[in-house]
Formats: sequence, structure tokens, C-alpha cells
Amino acid sequence: YQVYKDSLDKEKIIIPNFTPVYNFQSKIFTDYATPTGEKIFPLSKISNQTTAMCNEDGEWNIYETDKYGFNNIYSDYKNKDIFILGDSYIEGHCSKPENNIAGYIEKNSKFKVINNGMAGSGPLMMLATLKEYASIFKPRKVIWYHFHNDIINLQRYEKNSQTLIRYLNEPNFDQNLVSKQDKVDSAIKLYLNKKISKQDDNYFFTQHFSYKTFFKLWYFRSVLKNF
Repeated sequence: YQVYKDSLDKEKIIIPNFTPVYNFQSKIFTDYATPTGEKIFPLSKISNQTTAMCNEDGEWNIYETDKYGFNNIYSDYKNKDIFILGDSYIEGHCSKPENNIAGYIEKNSKFKVINNGMAGSGPLMMLATLKEYASIFKPRKVIWYHFHNDIINLQRYEKNSQTLIRYLNEPNFDQNLVSKQDKVDSAIKLYLNKKISKQDDNYFFTQHFSYKTFFKLWYFRSVLKNF
């Protein structure tokens, strides 16, 4: 919040980081709403937007999202060799586009890579991203990065999203997000403006923290149960 507040007097407004799963823990979770009331589930962030992702070492990682709201060095998705799906490890949380996994592959190979990673993504969000972006632009290869907590995200959050579950149950379902980036942007802006209006520096990280979940070691027991 403070980074955003400080930027208001500057040439570029820097917005707080957003990921679609911020709303998952709400007991009344539904899709995000546009200012006109249309429902949509974004798989990315606001497009072409200066964003403050995080601060791990005393300096904020501030970067520009691409035309579809991802952490990329490319704005044109056509004729690319690889699309990568995944969570924050792929998005490059706290990393600039040239330093995430897609950027590293770019620097060390001849491949042109699109990074569709998004923090908090589980299997359903990755499937949705595959259908919404990779199936449209048809890269030569798709890399689907899986980490153990992806199953936890599926169990705890994703399976409760009526929109995300449709990607699994309805082979031809999509939201046509490539042509609706303006609606994605407006829905996210509406959501963030409501949170920013609370003027709470820690809101984005603590609002939905569950002490009960923490003390019951829910995440640890969920992983352990699978073994």
C-alpha cells in the first residue's frame, strides 16, 4: 500500500501485487466482478501495469506486466517455442522477467518462451491457462511445472470455484480471456480499489490469514495424508 501511495505523486502509478487466488479463502467467494456486474475469473493481472511484486531484500521488485497481465519479456505471444505453466516458482515471484525461469531459458538457448506462471496456481488454474492462452497461440511445446503444494491448492480452493471446475468437466469451455483483457483489467482494478481504500499496509497478506489453519498444521497434514 505504501508503495502505491508514494507513487500517486509520480509519473507512473505502481499498484500492489495481485494474484487471482487472493479471493479464494473468502467464505462467499465467487468470480470477480467488473464495474458493470459481469462475472469473470482472471488468470493473470492487470495488463501493461507497473506492479510492486514483493520486497525480500530491502528493495521492491517493480516490473511491468505484459499485454495479458503476465510477467514476461514478450508482448507478442505468436510464433513462440515454449509456454510455461506453473505457480510462483514459474512466475518468478520477486524476480524480474529476465530473471525468472522463462528468462533463464531464453538466455541459455535459442528458444522463445512465454511465461504464464501465476502465484497460487494449482492444477485447475493451470488447465484453464492452457486452454485460454496456449491453445490459442499454439506454441511448439508446453511445460507444466508441478509442485507438491499444487494439490493442496486444488483441495482447499480450486475445486470450490464453479468456473475453474468447468475447465475440467466441459472440454470446450473457456472464458475467451484473450479478447476480454479489458474486462479482466476492470475487474481486478475494482477489487484492488476496494482493498486499497482500507488503507492497510498489510491487508493483502494478512486479511485472510487463518490462525486455526496455522495451529492445526492443515497444510502439513494434507501433504502427509497423501503418503
